[in-house]
Amino acid sequence: MSLDRLIEKHKLTGLAYYYEGLEGSIQRTVGTTFIVGNSILNAQGIPMCGEFDIKTLIAMLIMDRLGIGGSFAEFHPFDFSE
Repeated sequence: MSLDRLIEKHKLTGLAYYYEGLEGSIQRTVGTTFIVGNSILNAQGIPMCGEFDIKTLIAMLIMDRLGIGGSFAEFHPFDFSE
């Protein structure tokens, strides 16, 4: 996976990123694949955060290294009845 090569080449312990691209552009298409890469790298102990959220990245790294989990998700309340 190219994200694995990026992590290895630059000896990264985590990655926070931000992407934006025009509708239908290759940049947007490539950027949206990072979501899958997040899950894969998190499972390997490499925290990865979107929206360039460095504080969450650092918290994930600390929690992972302490052995108490390392992945965070936002809560999105839904009203399934409606």
